[in-house]
Amino acid sequence: MFNKNKLSHAILVAVASSSLSVTVVAQESGSVVEEVYVSGIRASLERAMDIKREAGGVVEAISAEDIGKFPDANLAESLQRISGVSIDRNAGEGNSVSVRGFGPNFNMVTTNGRQMPSSGAGRSFNFNDLAAELVSGVEVQKTSSAVNPSGGIGSTININTARPLDIGAFRVAGSVKGVSDIDEGSVTPEVSGLISNTFADGTFGVLFAASHQQRKYEQERVAVDGWVVNPNFGNRLLNPETNKTPNTFMPQNYNISLQESERTRTNANLVFQYAPSDSLTVTADYLYSELHNEHKSSQFGVWFNSGGVQNVLINENGTAIDMFEEGTFDNIQNWNETVSENNSFGINVEWEVTDKFSMTFDANFAKSEQNPGGEFNQYQAIVGYRNQQRFRIMDGAELPTVQDIYNANPGRVQAPNCAPATNTGWTDAGFANCYAWAAANGLDPNGSMTGTGPDGQIATDLLRAHRNDIQSGNTEDELNQFKIEGNWSEDNIVFRAGLMYTDQSKNNRLKYNAHEPANVVEDFAGMYGFPVIGADALTRRTTIGSGFLDQFSGRQGLPSEWVYFDPSDVFAYIWPAMGDGYSQIPTEWSPNSYLVEEETLASYIQLDVDTEFFNMPVHIQSGVRLESTDITSTGSEQVLTGFEYADPTSLKAIYAAGGMTQYTEKQSYDVLLPNLAVRLNITDDLVGRFAAGRTITRPNIASLRSTRTLGITRPGGELNANAGNPGLKPFSADNIDLGLEWYYSELSYVSVGYFEKFINDFIVGGVREGTINNVTDPSSNGGSFENPNTTTADVGVFKISSDVNGPTAKVRGTEIAIQHAIGETGFGVGANATFVSTNRELDVEDVSQRFAITGLSDSANMMGYYENGPFQARITYNWRDSFLQGFSQVQGGDAVIVEDYGQWDFSMSYDITDNVTVLLEGINVTSEGYRSHGRYKEQLYEAISTGSRYAVGIRASF
Repeated sequence: MFNKNKLSHAILVAVASSSLSVTVVAQESGSVVEEVYVSGIRASLERAMDIKREAGGVVEAISAEDIGKFPDANLAESLQRISGVSIDRNAGEGNSVSVRGFGPNFNMVTTNGRQMPSSGAGRSFNFNDLAAELVSGVEVQKTSSAVNPSGGIGSTININTARPLDIGAFRVAGSVKGVSDIDEGSVTPEVSGLISNTFADGTFGVLFAASHQQRKYEQERVAVDGWVVNPNFGNRLLNPETNKTPNTFMPQNYNISLQESERTRTNANLVFQYAPSDSLTVTADYLYSELHNEHKSSQFGVWFNSGGVQNVLINENGTAIDMFEEGTFDNIQNWNETVSENNSFGINVEWEVTDKFSMTFDANFAKSEQNPGGEFNQYQAIVGYRNQQRFRIMDGAELPTVQDIYNANPGRVQAPNCAPATNTGWTDAGFANCYAWAAANGLDPNGSMTGTGPDGQIATDLLRAHRNDIQSGNTEDELNQFKIEGNWSEDNIVFRAGLMYTDQSKNNRLKYNAHEPANVVEDFAGMYGFPVIGADALTRRTTIGSGFLDQFSGRQGLPSEWVYFDPSDVFAYIWPAMGDGYSQIPTEWSPNSYLVEEETLASYIQLDVDTEFFNMPVHIQSGVRLESTDITSTGSEQVLTGFEYADPTSLKAIYAAGGMTQYTEKQSYDVLLPNLAVRLNITDDLVGRFAAGRTITRPNIASLRSTRTLGITRPGGELNANAGNPGLKPFSADNIDLGLEWYYSELSYVSVGYFEKFINDFIVGGVREGTINNVTDPSSNGGSFENPNTTTADVGVFKISSDVNGPTAKVRGTEIAIQHAIGETGFGVGANATFVSTNRELDVEDVSQRFAITGLSDSANMMGYYENGPFQARITYNWRDSFLQGFSQVQGGDAVIVEDYGQWDFSMSYDITDNVTVLLEGINVTSEGYRSHGRYKEQLYEAISTGSRYAVGIRASF
């Protein structure tokens, strides 16, 4: 595909090659060095400190305490100990990182220097995929280098795995742990092992490492999926004078849930190394990981409509804190299963051609896939009936409540026994089945039952189908990368030049029965009297105990029980009633499916010089990287041919027969990325730093899709659609770093750093007006539900939402860190703090704002350790201030703010012998909960607790 800019790359490499007459000290030779490995907390901290001190740019590191023993059981949990690094948690465990306020998509994660694919929809790396036991060290490179793959405005994070020739002679290590999440109660196994050996006088090495972990946990959750901005309350708002802001807010969807989960993770790493001479080393390695998650969630939910709520009271922020509605009583069971599988095979050749010139060749073939085979992995059923509820936030409580749901209402009219004739989705067979049922039971098919059951009880006999979702998702991300580099060194100069080619394709596919031509999700979603669900499927209950979310105030008013059922039992009653024309299982890929192919050719040069400045040693690193990227985006779209009224308030899309039509779009762009880093040894113990460079982060792959999907479509011209934008340019940032580091003893230092980032082409949500296939709006020019306009209707004008390049932003921050060993006592402490700010903050009163820097927050970490003789112990505290997570509310897409969070962890071990150690670990020992909210704190978005987790085990190393 690369038919342009080849000349630019050729010139850059030719210039590099012609400069190879200068020589210097080889930075990294392929020679084999047998390492005497010193283990323990202090040794780990010392190795990390040495990496930080000797780095050309601003680099932080974490090193394994021993072969196969990383400081934390989770990589992300270890990384959060580094200044400027914060983590995002899933199920109480770190799964992604933010660096200097820039979230997972802004950090390039490599393994052994290689870019890795991701089974998710974006580019971010899931740290849960890789077991910490396979890792020998992690480096967080906060400043740019021309030799690294681009993509990390926040940082480049390189994960190193063990190599047999580095370890040297025979080593074997392993551990067995029993892990328990206290809220769930089970004890699950965690097993890991590593064996490494060299042969033929140390010229050939083999390493095999594997780990297997099972975890069972329970998640408690209360959420409001979105806060409607400026709903039309009319005269139903009783106290408008209370509002001190220009806006009002109403909860859209309230739910409370208990989720039982089981996770299984399997990792393996196989490495072969061959060094027939001191000048040549060949490494072949294979890395495998599988993450298997099963979730069973039981929920109670209430959907509020702004046109139906009554007796509304608001507070001074305009937030509804009390309101009543005759709505629905929904019981939701969501069962899903996901499997993420990652395979990576690489080969690396390091050849020291002469004493001054060396070459490196590296090739990597990697694939990450979610839900291999595309099995149907998510089942959701909702049953309910028409009811009433009162939403309240009482006395500033952290958890809002829903009341009156168990109160009888004899006059409440339920949904019609059979769907109305305007529901064209019901097939003739479906109507015939319903009419036969009505006749057999002496019921009017167009009539309705009344009442809500006995006072204080759930009306089991009224429960009917509200939604019936089945879907499967399959994501394949393939990434092949090739690199060749020359390295010339002489005296105090090192010159590097290279080429890197990366070919990545992400194929994201979804099958969803709501996208079928006749879909049971929407057509049977009205809680009609038919089909009847047998009482035997609905007799069980989910109940919450006194400890449910007890970290938060307001839990005493939560609903106490709701219906628990197996979705397949409900489906078994629905499928026979549907009649011909319906698909029980979805058969076509949905419009949300896409394939994005991205090819990047990069050429780079880098010069490292060691010299002096006023008799002070100085290291200067400068380089430039030129990249050309070609993108091909292909997607499938249903061909829209028109609209018809579904009911007086909504329009239903009409699509052309024959399924999907494929669309392809292409784009190309070039980037030039210079960098400079200076390290000045002011004294033997005092180091000063300066760095400047340009970095990029490529758009989220999902944003590059080429197709459109419809959103809300209503009469009166309210036509909405969503689209990808293959023409998006990367984010780019110009960065400046200043630092000062004082290494005042063998294991102690103090450092302070300042950074600024000037970001251009931020990608934000944009809206443009346009037409789609010239379809007309039947509500225009006097059209109505009773008399739709089919002759003189205007062409519909859609508001099409898609990501666009837009604003600029500035981020600045200060990082402070200290590490101190208290003499020879064995005690030591460490602490760091990061303070950040931006000129693009959220204005809570501006509800039209759709851009602000996300993930930006102050953070702090503290650590205390003791290591003396056979006993080791460490206690850590990690704190992160509140931050804007994004404009990502499920309903409405408004702001989500994550509240400040602090967590205590500890680990301790005792060496029974020189080779055998027993250990105890505790994670989140105070059972802290997680809470996020909308624009104001009383607007709960999500409150979650997974409790504390402990592990007891034994480790052996020989």
